[in-house]
Amino acid sequence: MSRPGYSHFSFRLILGLVAILVGAAILLQNMNLLPSDQVFRWWPLLLLALAAGRFLDRGFIWGTGGHVLLWVGVLGLLGETGHEELIHRWWPMILVYFGALMAIRSFVPRPPKPGKSEILNTTKETQP
Repeated sequence: MSRPGYSHFSFRLILGLVAILVGAAILLQNMNLLPSDQVFRWWPLLLLALAAGRFLDRGFIWGTGGHVLLWVGVLGLLGETGHEELIHRWWPMILVYFGALMAIRSFVPRPPKPGKSEILNTTKETQP
């Protein structure tokens, strides 16, 4: 049984899938079946997938790691696609983004973290 409101899509799942994809790409490149320079050019997309996983786990407002991964992925994608001038011109937007995030967080109550007893009670309740 799964807990109500529990999603199987999580940061761990996405991290595991990313590890599988990277390992398979390196293996295929070592066997001369895949040109890794073209595949690894899109590494920022992996960071964006990890950011999505972090948002699924923690929520968009409170997923700080997801926001960092999001911006590193966006900046990496801009760099890999030859848009470095956009990075130099628009990097202050990152400050605005995180400032707005902190301001929004001041109005949103922080969700309670489940304590050990709550985790133990949930597992006991779900067992038949």
